[in-house]
Amino acid sequence: MLARSEGAGIKAGDEMPKMQSYGLDKITDKLESIAERTEDALNLSLERSADVAYVLIKSGLEETVGQAENSKSTGELVKSLGVTPIKHDKNGYKNIKVGFADTGKHDYTNASIASMLEYGNSRGQPPRPYMIPAIKKAKKEIKNIVAEIWNEVTE
Repeated sequence: MLARSEGAGIKAGDEMPKMQSYGLDKITDKLESIAERTEDALNLSLERSADVAYVLIKSGLEETVGQAENSKSTGELVKSLGVTPIKHDKNGYKNIKVGFADTGKHDYTNASIASMLEYGNSRGQPPRPYMIPAIKKAKKEIKNIVAEIWNEVTE
């Protein structure tokens, strides 16, 4: 434990040391500018990332659907793929989703059909992955897009 020597420190009535700083106005202005652009940059990052994922997932799905022997593909699954608008979740985080809308025309939802296509099923349908390869492919491109957007904001 450090001991304090008697009489050390500043006492009531003592004059405070003076300090002068230079350049803080520039730093403050820069931080305020970044703060003002952050919301737009976040939205743009989410939208562009979702667009990349959508294009790659759709391409993989189109290559996969209808390729199996005895395929009953109607094209509805590909048509149901879409991107949601940006929304806030219950914790206040922003989300955008790439997924399948449901028409309610069938016994299975489009999301469950998409899952059976990706992973196969217990009735002998083999997996025909399209989504995981697309997401893996999209990761690097998405990282580059987000980095580019945030570099613009912080310049």
